[in-house]
Amino acid sequence: VWLLDLIEEAESVQISREGDAAFKPTWSAKGQLSYYNVDRQEYRVVDAAGDLISRWANQSGEHAAWAPGGTALVAPEAYLQETDILRGPSGEAENQEVDESELEPVRVLSSRLVVYQVGGKIVNTLTEDQLAEDFWPAFSPDGDILAFTRRYLDEDRWTPGRQIWIMSLPGGGTSPAQIKPLTEAGEHLYTALTWHPDGDQLAAVRFNITVKTDPPEIWLIGLNGSAIRLVIGGYQPAWIP
Repeated sequence: VWLLDLIEEAESVQISREGDAAFKPTWSAKGQLSYYNVDRQEYRVVDAAGDLISRWANQSGEHAAWAPGGTALVAPEAYLQETDILRGPSGEAENQEVDESELEPVRVLSSRLVVYQVGGKIVNTLTEDQLAEDFWPAFSPDGDILAFTRRYLDEDRWTPGRQIWIMSLPGGGTSPAQIKPLTEAGEHLYTALTWHPDGDQLAAVRFNITVKTDPPEIWLIGLNGSAIRLVIGGYQPAWIP
């Protein structure tokens, strides 16, 4: 991750640690820069001079989002979740008889959205359904709603693709009051969520996860449930401010 001053003539400066792979740089409203250090598996926040402000261990390295006030970063965090499903041996030994006491619980890799407070070690969990994957957080411009994508991992609720969900955040995002799905197209995976400046709709990329040859599409998803396909074969939508 490098910085280049566009006002003063100067050489570009490397901000990330020398020798470490780093990516996903994102500016906050306060002019602080977050990025993910791949080698050390952590998010880092630095000021414009490159001085370290905060760092948090995180194994996912997925897309993170700044809260509108710039005081916190929200990012997915992966963790192993033990289920109540039991299993016996696999591979060559899968057909042998096993005593019930020797059965082991199935573990799945889940993902929750975590709030990292800048300048401190306070970490809050926004979502924690133990059998769900939550990714791609995106704050509405006023900060009152957080959109994200979710896929359930249990047999009854599982779908091939992640759907868009929204969460209301009264009190500056300290505690979610309401969470509900915005889309119900189970065969499709949504990603690259981007809010309209008015905060009334989202642009998103949609893939048909069951038909690999289908091209990605860009859709407009309204908070009122409306859905319009804009582009076939498009990626990474962005709004003019």
